Amino acid sequence: MATTENKYTGDGSTTRYSIQFEYLNESDIKVSLQEPGQAAQTTTAFTFANATTIQLNSPPTAGYEVRIFRETSNDTLISKFFAGSAIRAVDLNKNFEQTLFSVQEVLARFIDRTQAIFQNNVDLGGFKIVNLGNGTNANDAVNKSQLDSTQNYNDTQLAASVTEATNQATTATTKAGEANQSAIDANASASAASISASAASTSADDAEGFAAAASNSATAAQTFAVDPVFFGFKRNVAGGRTVLRCEFSAATDTTTLHDPNDFFYKNKVTSFMGSNGLINAQNEPKFSYQSNGHVYIQLHN
Repeated sequence: MATTENKYTGDGSTTRYSIQFEYLNESDIKVSLQEPGQAAQTTTAFTFANATTIQLNSPPTAGYEVRIFRETSNDTLISKFFAGSAIRAVDLNKNFEQTLFSVQEVLARFIDRTQAIFQNNVDLGGFKIVNLGNGTNANDAVNKSQLDSTQNYNDTQLAASVTEATNQATTATTKAGEANQSAIDANASASAASISASAASTSADDAEGFAAAASNSATAAQTFAVDPVFFGFKRNVAGGRTVLRCEFSAATDTTTLHDPNDFFYKNKVTSFMGSNGLINAQNEPKFSYQSNGHVYIQLHN
């Protein structure tokens, strides 16, 4: 197939590109620039550096496709012949080249009905693609029926999602109310706990005061505590003399027994409960008998 176009990739700096096919007139040469993924845009911002090179006014952006192609004018014949005029070979050749180039361009851009392969974006000019089958592969086009099915499915899923979201929102509102009530209850409990803590603190202070008082009382009790002692004066005859003998036992003595009847004299009780304060360092009663018959009790060391 004859060459009717050349393609290059812009590098951001190159402005000159070669024309590697024949053409009749400079006006038949066209240039387009195409950003990747976008439709090609024809440009007139170029001049001819020479017969086989075009000069772009500015370098194309790196990655853009630069396409130089031929569109031979076929509105009128280049050369016309009149009856009786001379026919030159050069004129005939120009006319045939015009026809040839036009056919080459048609064939180069021809769309095969059995297996069409496009080399650029397709613009249908507002017309429809009709009777399109269902797409099956990842890069296949899909028809309206497939889109409607997808839309219906999406609508169903969306409605279900909206219902679920509404239910979740209702549940969230309920939980928020419960959480708010819990916060109120917690705040009330915290206030009660604060009051209880204050009362507990007061009780602790009182208990501490009572404990201090008890400790002081215990200290005083320990200081002033004495052991009880039984003292008894028993009539006793020794050496022909009748005397009173003093007997005593501490409360901790659980083995020595004293008969109360032994501690009567002239129908008077001669016994009493005293304390160990009446016992001297020699473990003897602090008693002495006076000549006048009185008993002297020493109350100091």
